[in-house]
Amino acid sequence: MGGSSRFLAAAALMTMILAHPACADPALPPTSAEDNEAPDAQPTSDSLVEDEPAAPTAAESADFCVFVDMNGNVLDYGDATQFLLQGAQSRLSADHVADIRSQIGVLDRSIVSVGTIFAWKHRRFATESAGGEYVGKLSVDEIMQRGALTGCHDHGLILVSVLREYGFPSVMVDAAGIDWALDHAAGAAEGFSGHVFVEVLTDEGWILTDSTSGQYLIDYEPCEPVIPLPKDIEPKGYYVLLKGRDPDDYGVVSIDDLKGFMRAFAEKAPNTDFRAPACDVRQLSR
Repeated sequence: MGGSSRFLAAAALMTMILAHPACADPALPPTSAEDNEAPDAQPTSDSLVEDEPAAPTAAESADFCVFVDMNGNVLDYGDATQFLLQGAQSRLSADHVADIRSQIGVLDRSIVSVGTIFAWKHRRFATESAGGEYVGKLSVDEIMQRGALTGCHDHGLILVSVLREYGFPSVMVDAAGIDWALDHAAGAAEGFSGHVFVEVLTDEGWILTDSTSGQYLIDYEPCEPVIPLPKDIEPKGYYVLLKGRDPDDYGVVSIDDLKGFMRAFAEKAPNTDFRAPACDVRQLSR
């Protein structure tokens, strides 16, 4: 979506009051092998970045769900086939696709298959800490060549890319810790606390999975900004900031970009509704 169109859509939706519906479970739209070979979409290069981005919001009905993130990216869940397209960072080379398929094999579109891909990721890659140095900088091919995951962005990028290759409409999600945001607004936070999740449309409906732990929410509503997957450091869970095909697509090409969005969100946190929907938390197999 172009910059001016995105601005108008975002401006219209930002005026609506965000409700917190119960988690929903829509059906997977029919796709074919050709869907997975559609021309790669061009990554967003004209993202709307304001000095003080608005908090994410959504417009919903029984027939459609539209989410607008902090960078003005508009995600229309009425057409899930668009989430099969790779972005500039999530596009795998033909050699890597062949290698992955030879290791994983043939899959259906069940949650069990999502677990199979997650387990492959767990086996295939070493983990190392880089202090956010590579956030928004590595492509999925570069991560494959390195053979190591440096943080949740690498985990999420690998997962979302391979899921799409297997026909799962998938969205990468950057979120901020709710407790961190409230502490930051009160001047009591040190550093930053956020995480990356992946939305996946299976034949059982949308799920949201933690890119590193494999915990996931079933009966998940993709336009709900509160993620009720608490951790020890974030007992209230997380709040969605940005969504897209990959970090480059939603406007994060460095750790500083991400910190800017997190600071802007923290300023609005004291006036944000953090009520969480009721979702069932489960665990993907490794």
